[in-house]
Amino acid sequence: MRPSALLLDDDTSQSGTLLTRQPLDAGHSEKWLQDIVFRHPEILPLNEISGSVHGFVPICSELLVPKEGRNIRLDIFGVTPHGKVVLIECKLWRNPEARREVVGQILEYAALLRTWTYADLEAKLKAHSDHRSDRRWQAVNPLYQIVKSKFPDVEEARFVDNVSHSLHTGNFVMAIVGDGIRRDIQAMKELLEKRGGLLAQLGLIEMQVWKDADGRTLLVPSLAIRTDVIQHRVVVDGSGTPLVPAESSETDKVEPESIEEVVKPDRDSEFWNLFMAQIHFDHPEQPMPKLGPHPTNARVELPAPARWITLYRPLKGEMQLFFRLYGEDGADCFERLKEEQEDIRRETGLDVEFRLAKSNLNRSDAEKPLVTVTRSANIEPALTVQQQVAWFAKATNAMVNAFRPRLMQFARERMTS
Repeated sequence: MRPSALLLDDDTSQSGTLLTRQPLDAGHSEKWLQDIVFRHPEILPLNEISGSVHGFVPICSELLVPKEGRNIRLDIFGVTPHGKVVLIECKLWRNPEARREVVGQILEYAALLRTWTYADLEAKLKAHSDHRSDRRWQAVNPLYQIVKSKFPDVEEARFVDNVSHSLHTGNFVMAIVGDGIRRDIQAMKELLEKRGGLLAQLGLIEMQVWKDADGRTLLVPSLAIRTDVIQHRVVVDGSGTPLVPAESSETDKVEPESIEEVVKPDRDSEFWNLFMAQIHFDHPEQPMPKLGPHPTNARVELPAPARWITLYRPLKGEMQLFFRLYGEDGADCFERLKEEQEDIRRETGLDVEFRLAKSNLNRSDAEKPLVTVTRSANIEPALTVQQQVAWFAKATNAMVNAFRPRLMQFARERMTS
């Protein structure tokens, strides 16, 4: 006997409509499911997969993704109003192999899209068969224009930067929508744990179908699995934050990574793993931390005229969080922030200092504006590793909360002046 449910006419009613659970593949195809999701994106609980998702705009279905001389098709491509890329695959589980195939497919799509630039993406979307006769796609920056039509407060430069960053880092939100996912949930977890190499969040959404006697259909989505896919491992239902290696660049070679001389022991993996598990950002748009080029460091990106907060933890001495401000804008921004020093200290609960300092790696260089927070790691009684991790996690979140909005406001004012 199939499961039943009752839809009451109102809370005090004695009558209602009896609903019966139906198999999703009974008279429905994957194309039908894909069309429903595309037309009604609000049905998907994407914010349960990633707390940074506040709205979703489906852009196209059956997006052609080139692969080794042939094209494969992504069911639904979309973006959030904040510029995070969203990939969706719709699947009916007709056999166990289909479960494994679709997980591999969506991770493959993510890996291929990571090689695209914003310009590549725009060209692919303009060339999509459904868009060739759509006048909206003849506009300047059509992807932004379409998102702005649904979310008017979206800023163009910020949106483009965020989409570009999402593509470059592979920081996507991915969802597989289908039926009967919970029947194989343990096997799916084991499969996902074997996959890695991207910074992304993946959710498996079960779509239940209920019908009444008149043939009307009720769709009930629920999140079966939420998985954070990070470099070389997966945290299932994770509350931990990915910490991924930063790419080497010329900037890394010349910019200071600490106020003191840098020591280079083997990376303390225990410490950074603990930090990764505890760090949480209140700001929904804050990118995840990255390991710095030296074993003692991690980085947290900040908007210009800053670049990043450096988290410096030597084996002995003082733990530090600091960032520099660059160029003429950096000097002006520094003076404005310095005027708010007392407010910032109250907000963060930290002894934030503003001063000019030279790079230890290039002492002949001119002094640059420096914002820093310091705490001794070897005071009596000595802080435990857990206490150090907790301090870094709390202090880093507080610094982001205080400085990210101020830096963004400064940048907006410069753009309009």
